[in-house]
Amino acid sequence: MIKKFTAFAPYIVFSFLMFGLVCLDYTAFKDDILFYTLSQKNTLFDFLVWRYFSWSSRSVIEALLFVIIPYSASFRVFYITFFYLLWALSLKYLLKPKTFLQNVLICFMLASFPFCFIKNTGWVATSTNYLFPLIFGLISFKSLYMPKPRALESFFILLATFIASGMEQLCTIMIIVFGAFGFCYLLKYRKIMWFYVLQLELCLFNIVVFALCPGNAFRFGRELRSRMSDMAQWCIFTRLYKGLSHTMDFFFDSPFCLLLIAFNIIIFNLLAYNKKTKNLCFSTLFFSGVTLFLIYFWHDNMHIHFIIDNKLGWYYLLFASLLCCLLISLLLLYKNTTFFYVNVLFVFVGLLSSVILGLSPTLYASSLRIFFYFLFILSVLPILAFFNNYNNVSKDKFLFILFFFLSFYTYYLVQNIQFQH
Repeated sequence: MIKKFTAFAPYIVFSFLMFGLVCLDYTAFKDDILFYTLSQKNTLFDFLVWRYFSWSSRSVIEALLFVIIPYSASFRVFYITFFYLLWALSLKYLLKPKTFLQNVLICFMLASFPFCFIKNTGWVATSTNYLFPLIFGLISFKSLYMPKPRALESFFILLATFIASGMEQLCTIMIIVFGAFGFCYLLKYRKIMWFYVLQLELCLFNIVVFALCPGNAFRFGRELRSRMSDMAQWCIFTRLYKGLSHTMDFFFDSPFCLLLIAFNIIIFNLLAYNKKTKNLCFSTLFFSGVTLFLIYFWHDNMHIHFIIDNKLGWYYLLFASLLCCLLISLLLLYKNTTFFYVNVLFVFVGLLSSVILGLSPTLYASSLRIFFYFLFILSVLPILAFFNNYNNVSKDKFLFILFFFLSFYTYYLVQNIQFQH
């Protein structure tokens, strides 16, 4: 009993911490006010019919939002805190931490995540529409650790897959991930992993729903006229480039994004450091440090909205070099193993989740929230690395890693509080 309480103690503390931080900042604005107004004039059925024909196919997510928004502000704060707790517990379910410290690190990393990516258009509206599917997406990825789950758990994972893939960008990520894992399973064992096929079919079903939903087409046309009237003349490569360039703006506009990559590089090299790899580790750290210095030294001149100018910036080279340092650090840690390729897959799929937004005229409206998925992947990678190498970490190396985790958490927790004021 005491052991179980100890395992859940960090999540209890995490809940109280998030409750306090949300209370510091909570206010209803933008989409929260819009949905509240709609809830006063419509029944749930009328609202869902209207949304389906005029705006979105996200029926499950929108229904939850509609039901919650009429309640009092205090209830909504508890609701947001509950979502944060579910987020942490879904990560616990996926990673199965075995020690108290591993549970603490999960809570540290999630608590340090910038609130601006969650509450961009309203605490309830954004947390429901973006955090809710992510929670179920983490549950659906359990099949990556357990390709043949038990009957009851299989149903739960498939249900989570269906709900999570109701978010368009997350659905794209899931199709690539389950497709890649299913293909690798086929190559390795010469067998079809039917559970991945079922998950892929659920995702593809939602793709068909997106394509056939009149609300999605109506929304696309409306935002095309109001936001980017010349987008209809762009080819697909131009649209993807626009998404990439706008994504790069977020990297260079917020120190959090670049420092999160640097944090990954430091952790990977600390874990990979030994007599054979020390020169490569030092070289990677030095080169990434120089790149970061150049980025910050020229930061004021680099932030240009290339989505408007349509110009190639030299800072793509700086970001590419930083990304290469990240991949080299992963290779030093995992060598040429399956887990190296899994990590690389998630890095590029996370980047794709924001780049793919260039296919939609919602680029300006939603890109900040979609970018949240990529930052979340970068937040989880050092936790995964620490978990997988936990038994091989010496005491001195452990203290260094713990120092970096705590420093990162403390700095961005303070930044979150400052941001809110």
